[in-house]
Amino acid sequence: MTRKTAYNKGFAIAGVPCFADTFVQGGSSVLRIKFSAKTPRHRKPPNRMKQFLFFVAILVSLSSCSDKYVAFKNRYSHKSPDGNPDYKNLSYWASHPWKWDPADSIPKPLMNESRDSVVDVFFLHPTMFVFKKYKNKWNADIDDHYINAKTDYSSMLYQASAFNQHARIFAPRYREAHINAFFTKDTAAANKAFELAYNDIKTAFEYFLKTWNGSRSIIIASHSQGTKHAERLLK
Repeated sequence: MTRKTAYNKGFAIAGVPCFADTFVQGGSSVLRIKFSAKTPRHRKPPNRMKQFLFFVAILVSLSSCSDKYVAFKNRYSHKSPDGNPDYKNLSYWASHPWKWDPADSIPKPLMNESRDSVVDVFFLHPTMFVFKKYKNKWNADIDDHYINAKTDYSSMLYQASAFNQHARIFAPRYREAHINAFFTKDTAAANKAFELAYNDIKTAFEYFLKTWNGSRSIIIASHSQGTKHAERLLK
């Protein structure tokens, strides 16, 4: 039998003490470990760690409650008398060449780049109507100032603006379907909601062609729900 000298050691967690020795007997290697009867308790985190974690939790809570789009709501005052969009009125366009809007924003490093407008982009924004409290309401109001602000300072600012160096951007507001329409089992209600949204877009597109396009080349760009309607518009 071959024996290796025993030695003391401890586990990494809380330094649990043990006694170990090894030996070979009959061609088999044996490891023998004996734990101490007295095992020290795990160390508790110091109070300063608890305070730090509490502070982080407060910051996360505050940031989740903040909503940057609320600050822009007062920039929208248009009100449709019948609830329908009036595409002669530029207020019903999230982006339009005849007014400044967030889609005209240019990153500072690109300010001196050459610009032109050789093509028109008809841009259809994604779903913004996602609030759970309205899950039983199938379409957004065309004059919902919060949704308009969210559309302009998210989709227009970060998506539609990608085209502003070489295009005129036309992006209609429309009575988009609630995001629940993509998941509900009530397909009849969902289809009705999508139909209303599409009819707004179709009306806007026809007015755009008749009034502003002038046979220029057109790019139809979209995202999310906008793409669902764009595919139909192209047929």
